[in-house]
Amino acid sequence: MQSPRIPAYDIHEWIFTQLRLEEDEVLMVQIDGIQHVVYIKLQHEQRLMQLLQTTQGHVEFRHSNGEISTVQIDMAGPGLKRIRIAHLPPEVSEQEIRVTLAKYGAVQDIQNEVW
Repeated sequence: MQSPRIPAYDIHEWIFTQLRLEEDEVLMVQIDGIQHVVYIKLQHEQRLMQLLQTTQGHVEFRHSNGEISTVQIDMAGPGLKRIRIAHLPPEVSEQEIRVTLAKYGAVQDIQNEVW
């Protein structure tokens, strides 16, 4: 059974009451309802490490209907990105693409598509 949708206000309240984060410690909160994920960017990485150690990476969230969900807390990274390059001449090699994109991260795979 899927947990009920959580209003943004309840998420903000939970951040301050359960995680005990002060307003000036939080730079940004981004809610991705489709993925059931909330990203919280903190002012200082040290505070994040303290939060991870204190919570052991798990905190409970009590829904308005009384249901309790376990929330996983983890450090987010940039993740994987899919990049499409349109109108690239066929003379450009995969190696050139890899070298050019390497400054943004590791290139996992290159697929040729024909439109």
